[in-house]
Amino acid sequence: MPNEPHDKANRVAGEILRIAVNVEGELERFLMYYILGFSGNKQNFLRDEILQKMNFQRKVELFEKISKLEKFDLKPLKKIISDIKFIQERRNKVAHWESSLEGPPEHPEQGEIRLWSPKSLKHKKDTLVLNQEIINEINERYRSASKGIVGVTNYLIERERSNDFSDLMTI
Repeated sequence: MPNEPHDKANRVAGEILRIAVNVEGELERFLMYYILGFSGNKQNFLRDEILQKMNFQRKVELFEKISKLEKFDLKPLKKIISDIKFIQERRNKVAHWESSLEGPPEHPEQGEIRLWSPKSLKHKKDTLVLNQEIINEINERYRSASKGIVGVTNYLIERERSNDFSDLMTI
């Protein structure tokens, strides 16, 4: 039982990292489609040689710039970017911050794991508790971000199809 808070925190941390990897993969698929369309060999090259070597932040920036360039509605775009950044920030905290067990010393199994930045030791203002609450919020943000990324991708596909159709009409 003494390892229960650590086990629970490890599960939560793993879930946060898994969700961040999924969002990053969806951003990669969006960028591959936008740049190359559906050309499989070129997409594999782009993914393996460029996108997987690019950091998460740069993929988010490209997604946002392309969406604006293609005139995707800004209101839902802001929500999508906000959800992605929320997940990204939590992922970075799980990956880089220190952790400590907080709770009654006589019952460590009742404690919880709190992440903190070494810079926040003096202030204790920026911490993250690894619990079911944060998982629920990240899952909600993930569903929203994923739906948004797919929505922008579908928007671009439909625009391309309608442009192809209008090109046929002028022939």
